[in-house]
Amino acid sequence: MDGLEYLSAACNRSPKSADWSPTNYIIYGSCNGVALCKPSDDFRGGRTIASFASHTGRVNCVKWVRNSEHEFVSGSVDKTVKLWKETSGAHNFQVSISLEGHQHAVISLDAIRLDESNLLIASSSTDSTLRIWSLTDDKLTNCQSISFGDGFAFDLCFHFLPQLQVPLLAAGGDDLFVHFFAQQGGEFVRVMKLPGHEDWIRGVDICRTENFLLIASCSQDTFIRIWKLDAISREEFEISKLSVHELPANRDISLASNDFTVILNEEKFHFGITLESVLMAHENWVYSVRWHPPRIHGDVYHQPLCLLSSSMDKTMVMWNYDADCALWVDKVTVGEVGGSTPGFFGCLFSPNGDAMLAHGFHGSFHLWRQNKAESRWETGFLTGGHFGSVDDIAWDVDGRFLYSASVDQTTRLHAPWKRPDGQLEWHEIARCQVHGYDVSCVAAVSRHSFVSGADEKLIRVFSAPLSFLENLGRICGYDVEEECKAAKDMPQGASVPALGLSNKAVYSEEDQDELETFADDHVPRFVAAKLDRPPTEEDLMQNTLWPEIQKLYGHPYEIFTVAVSPDGKLIASACKATKAEHAAIFLWDAESGRKLAEMESHSLTVTELRFSHRGDRLLSVSRDRTWSVFRYQQQAPSEWSREARTDQTNALHSRIIWSCAWMPDDQYFVTASRDKKVFVWKAENDYQACPNPLSAVEAVTAVDVAPTRFKDRYVVVIGLENGRIQLLTWNEQQWFVPLATLPDRDNHHLTVKRIRFRPKHCENGQLQFATCSEDESVRIVNVTLK
Repeated sequence: MDGLEYLSAACNRSPKSADWSPTNYIIYGSCNGVALCKPSDDFRGGRTIASFASHTGRVNCVKWVRNSEHEFVSGSVDKTVKLWKETSGAHNFQVSISLEGHQHAVISLDAIRLDESNLLIASSSTDSTLRIWSLTDDKLTNCQSISFGDGFAFDLCFHFLPQLQVPLLAAGGDDLFVHFFAQQGGEFVRVMKLPGHEDWIRGVDICRTENFLLIASCSQDTFIRIWKLDAISREEFEISKLSVHELPANRDISLASNDFTVILNEEKFHFGITLESVLMAHENWVYSVRWHPPRIHGDVYHQPLCLLSSSMDKTMVMWNYDADCALWVDKVTVGEVGGSTPGFFGCLFSPNGDAMLAHGFHGSFHLWRQNKAESRWETGFLTGGHFGSVDDIAWDVDGRFLYSASVDQTTRLHAPWKRPDGQLEWHEIARCQVHGYDVSCVAAVSRHSFVSGADEKLIRVFSAPLSFLENLGRICGYDVEEECKAAKDMPQGASVPALGLSNKAVYSEEDQDELETFADDHVPRFVAAKLDRPPTEEDLMQNTLWPEIQKLYGHPYEIFTVAVSPDGKLIASACKATKAEHAAIFLWDAESGRKLAEMESHSLTVTELRFSHRGDRLLSVSRDRTWSVFRYQQQAPSEWSREARTDQTNALHSRIIWSCAWMPDDQYFVTASRDKKVFVWKAENDYQACPNPLSAVEAVTAVDVAPTRFKDRYVVVIGLENGRIQLLTWNEQQWFVPLATLPDRDNHHLTVKRIRFRPKHCENGQLQFATCSEDESVRIVNVTLK
């Protein structure tokens, strides 16, 4: 299948950055874009199928439009609110209108469709205003601004008043009140504010049951309050104003009601709000509450009395109303036990209520599905991703899986899960390195080892534990029996000691106990889990680390790039540099860790290193706008010398050279630069540039060449600073010929950092390559050449 095979992207750190539609699609903010995820019908898997970008700042909140299945709204740090509509082609959304007016970041929103033509959107911002936008046929007809003084509205929720088609808007604020606004004469008027909470109100949700509304609000005071909003008669409205001593003799004393009046067609309608219940089960801030979705069968409407809440105490609680004792009971509690990770931001119900989802501080999804046969809830999984810029990727030497390195201080491993139905679905199956420094580069050394560099002066080499090899076979369907036999003396897994940076090998329980001698309860304990499906977030963080087998010392500053020779025997590395003496390229023996050579050629940071396919040459490009080629001298073992380079007199690039790649036959190589130029160079004799370089529309930040030729032409893929990816072909007769540009939904929306073709999986015009970007995502793309 052409197009996006895999998209790995985390959810933004905001309580309102995800929403689940009645048609079983999840939207979530991911960096500056909105990602669309499709869970499987049984909630045993699911993948992110597209992403859409229009905002210029981080997306803080998204919401499906109420009473509509093909529209959603998003709000961003860029101060705008956007309405997205599904256009021609499934799962393809485009901006219908962009609403501007807020002076600061948008932090919450909601939208409700009144009919086919009219739509209401409410948004709140850190500029202390609440704006209500009225749209007719996707054109703005009115914008009302309501001031919150010096405060904020953290959550918004639309509904209709009972028995009336009058829109009602609830807002939870930092003033400890739940505010209610009703539409009167085309404008929204504050009709009530409810006290009770003792800290900021973080979440509000409304549902309709029978002839009244239930409003749930949650707060940093750890409590959840449920309110009942019902229509009342004029007599009840008048009695509610009386004191206890003024009540009629036949009137019972009841809880005080907060009453208000709405005028529709010159007729007055009275409503009362009473406190129904106060729920307490969480031990930390409660960030989100969601009612169970209503069940609608034809004209039959049924609202289950079920509420979901999520908290920073790392739990979600499902509350059910027990009619027999007239109490709300915490029926189900799920979440994490122990660990040092922060808790959950938002919570969501699936359309039928048979699954529940939380998203956390690190952008991960936590899914639980109902096993009705066994009457219990069990963990599920969805694709997640890095929550920081992904700066490098590298394929396994056989192309079986993909490594990714990020400034979120992790190195992750992605591989195809072979589902029970035989379909392949890519997931993160290991978090090999969880570090204390931003990880900047990664390269595969052998089938089961890799090297990474971070914002520190040393390079670390990792090797797969036995538990990973066994799980790899079960999850991906690979034959690893012989590899497991050869690795019988390998460690079972790895663990990071308290205050440590190195993954220590764990062979047995005794090793684990030794590591925990000075640890506290927050250090995760490794458990050798046997998995036949992708691991959950908890397993990824605790049980999939790889042991560190070697450290390579010598660089004076932070590591910037690494490369490994095709035979896996040599490691090349370079660090950040502002002087020629610091910009030296180090060559290491991969097995012993001994430094073999220190080669000087550049005056500033080397941005990328690439070995030729035969392994006898090493290409380097640098911030100093030059490239160098080093060759291995056969007659002098272990000696490398510079064979060619450009300098200030003959350099053709006028800006930083960001990336480079060898053609598959090593007769040419390619360089890509911030000057928007891509040059092809002859890798022989005097290393001259070929004529007619490519001039791109944006700075070129990544390049790679397919491992096989297609119709006597080389296939080149470039990544641009604006996130776009282009495919081209090249030969010495026709030079660069554009082949294709990925559609917007498959492109990145920020700078492309790296492109890598999948080895041993590109033939007969079928290509597969991976990309990573500052937009915090990793993508795998399929292309068929014709």
